Amino acid sequence: MVTASLLGSARAEAAPQPPVVPSRAAQTAPLRDDAEALLVQGKAAFQAGMLEEAEAILELAFALKPSHDIAAILGLVELKLAKAREAAEHLAFALRQAPPSDSDSGRARIRQLLDEALPFVGVLRVKASAEGAEILVDGKVVGKEPLAGDVFVEPGSHRIEARLTSYMPTAQAVTVAKGQSADVALALMKRPMLAEDSRKPAKPGVDEPVQSGGPDRGVLIAGIATSAVTLSGAIAFAIVSSVKAGDADDQREALLKKGGVRVCQMPTALATECDEAVSSLKMQDTFGNLSFWSFIVGGTVGAATGTYALATPKAKPTSTVLALPVAIDHGGGLVVTGRW
Repeated sequence: MVTASLLGSARAEAAPQPPVVPSRAAQTAPLRDDAEALLVQGKAAFQAGMLEEAEAILELAFALKPSHDIAAILGLVELKLAKAREAAEHLAFALRQAPPSDSDSGRARIRQLLDEALPFVGVLRVKASAEGAEILVDGKVVGKEPLAGDVFVEPGSHRIEARLTSYMPTAQAVTVAKGQSADVALALMKRPMLAEDSRKPAKPGVDEPVQSGGPDRGVLIAGIATSAVTLSGAIAFAIVSSVKAGDADDQREALLKKGGVRVCQMPTALATECDEAVSSLKMQDTFGNLSFWSFIVGGTVGAATGTYALATPKAKPTSTVLALPVAIDHGGGLVVTGRW
């Protein structure tokens, strides 16, 4: 129902409205708990015709809360900006994640928008032979086998890879035209094992203690990614705030020349221009606040991630000698290492 109402109101092209200015309490709330407020602001910016600003706000909202309703309106905005690949990606996500309670009309509207984007992108149906294999397109991870859905790419040539521990990495080049699709099958082969290595027990025994310690890689990646996304949003908001500040200054100078310092304090023919100047000032304040709190959150997450990485105890080495098989693209070998 939420998705249908969002897309329906956008399709009706309601009269432009200035973005909603959040209350002081909302401005001081942590951004990670404010995805819904950002969704409201992004929708308002879209209805006001501010597509780039709407995209920036909705991208941050989706990063904080990847839900089907945010993905649907973000896909619509990206389609209006002629970003067909990004639009297809978010609209397909919205279709997959839409709850059963969502109306048939809402699903049909998202499907219609996706159909509008597909003629401008290439579609890859990727399948790897080993479950859990990491799938990369042009060096960027898009998911793990089995993928949740199709992979949308710009028309042209692309390199598709699959990687998994204990398997040889494999890659395939594929060319897909605009509006066309291609099937990509990636076969992974087990890495060769030396005879002595194959005699080792599948699980470590008493004489082969398990070593643990060090920071969790997943936590580090999540922290770095969250910090990067939030700081990128902060920069985008700061730029928009600066632009709106310049607009407000220009409008103020023009009003001063036309009516003096009290031009907006009495009914005049310049009332519309006064309202526009006030709107520019409010938008400057809104995006300035978004930028400030995005920097705060991004910096806090980055600092916490760095502290976690440095403070987590590392594993203590044991006095063992290891013989490890190594396989690379052009050959293989055996590396003998000692730990004491």
